[in-house]
Amino acid sequence: MIEWMRKIIIIKIILFSLLVFVGCTNQAISPGEESENSFNNRNTPTLTRTVNYFTKTPAPSLPNVTRTPTSSPIATQTATITSTPVYFSGAGDISICGQMGDEQTAALLLERIGSGLYFTAGDNSNENGLMYEYINCFGPSWGQLMPNLRVVPGNHDYYSNPIENYWRYFEGLAGEAGKGWYSFEHGDWHIVMLNSNCGYVGCGPTSEQVAWLNADLSVNNSDCSLAIWHHPRYNSGIAGNSDWLYSFWDVLYAHGVDIVVNGHDHHYERMAKINPKGEIEPMLGIRTFIVGTGGASHYGIDQIQPFSEVRITDQFGVIQFKLGPKGYSWQFINVNGEVMDQGSDTCSPNKPIFEFTRE
Repeated sequence: MIEWMRKIIIIKIILFSLLVFVGCTNQAISPGEESENSFNNRNTPTLTRTVNYFTKTPAPSLPNVTRTPTSSPIATQTATITSTPVYFSGAGDISICGQMGDEQTAALLLERIGSGLYFTAGDNSNENGLMYEYINCFGPSWGQLMPNLRVVPGNHDYYSNPIENYWRYFEGLAGEAGKGWYSFEHGDWHIVMLNSNCGYVGCGPTSEQVAWLNADLSVNNSDCSLAIWHHPRYNSGIAGNSDWLYSFWDVLYAHGVDIVVNGHDHHYERMAKINPKGEIEPMLGIRTFIVGTGGASHYGIDQIQPFSEVRITDQFGVIQFKLGPKGYSWQFINVNGEVMDQGSDTCSPNKPIFEFTRE
C-alpha cells in the first residue's frame, strides 16, 4: 500500500513538471516585444503634419480664434491667417427708424457681397443710441450680419447710456465695454478698431487708448494693416477735420498702417496717401476712406482737402475691400449695384517703426 502511494506521488510530480515546462515555452517572447510587434502590425495610417515656418499658411485644422479685448495694453491676437485674399466690407452712419437706406445697404451686403467679415464705422444707430433703436431699426437690417460684424461707436451711439445699450447690443463684437478699442486678424491683415469719442475715453498722446494702440502695433507682424474709427481726422465734408485725433495718426503712421476708414460725415470720399501733417507721401502715407453712406442721410461737401481724390455725396452704399497678402483693392458700390469708385494698391514696403515728431 505504501509502495502504491509513492508511485502516485511520483506520477503527480512528473505531470506538474511537464505543465511548468510548457508554460515557460509559451513565454519565449517578452511582454515588451509582444506589445511593440502588435503596434507595428496595426492597420493605422501614418499621420504627417508639415509646418512651414517661413509662410503665413497654417495647418488647415487650426481653428479661428476670436480676439478678446482685455484691460491690459495688449489684447490677445487672433489666428485667422491665410495667403489667399479675404473680403472686408461696410460703412458708417447706418440706421434711422422709419427710413429705408440701412435696409438697402444691408441687402447689398447680404445679396451681392455676401462673404468675408463686415464692419461699421460708427453711428450704428444714427438717432439716440437707444436699445429700442438697435433692436427694432438696426436689427432687421444690419443686425442680420451678426456675428460676422465688427463695430466701433459713433457720437450717436453715445447719446444714451452706451454701456446699457451699445455695448449690451453688440456684446462680444465691440471691444471691452466703456472702451471700445480692440484688434483682430483677418486674412493676412491686422485690423485695429478705435473709439474716437475722446470726451469719454481719451485719445491724446498720454491716454490709455493710444498707449494700447502703440503696444498693439508694436507686436504686430502683419505686412498690411487697417484702422477704423468714426470721426475723420481729415475731411472735406461739413463736419470738417477732427484735429484732436492727431495722436491716432502719429502712431498709425509710425507703424506703417496702410488704410484708415471713417464715417461721421454722410458722404463717400477717397483721399491720397498722406502723412500726419497732411502732406502727400506715395510710399509710406496712409490712404483714407470716408464711408458715411450706410443709410442715414446725405450730406454735402464744404472745404475740399487738397489731397481729396474722389467725393460722392448723394449715394447710399458700402465699400468692399479685397485684402491680399501684400496689397488690396477697393470698390465703392451703391445700393443699385453700381461700382462708383475702385482701385488697388500695395501695402507700404519695409515698414519703419519710428517716433513721429511734431514741429
